Amino acid sequence: MFVNFCRSGLHRLGLHNSQDINFSGLWKQAEPFAELIGPYWTLRAALGPVLETLLLLDRLLFLQESSNMVEAVILPIFDPVLSPRNVALIAKKL
Repeated sequence: MFVNFCRSGLHRLGLHNSQDINFSGLWKQAEPFAELIGPYWTLRAALGPVLETLLLLDRLLFLQESSNMVEAVILPIFDPVLSPRNVALIAKKL
């Protein structure tokens, strides 16, 4: 199943010479770490939006504090269901 998954993915990327790759060997090397995928993705899903918001706020505050000649705002630009990265930092030089 892993071999078919890899070949399908490589084919979609336009990489058709996958016969030279030992997919079974790659899976044997990666399999011990497979149990870490669930906790990693859970942590990423929980903390990702918080960290991205903090970064945007930091950049907004930097722009607002660095000069009185810049007006900066954070605005949602589309529905967050489409993408969690639906926020834009918009700055205008006065």
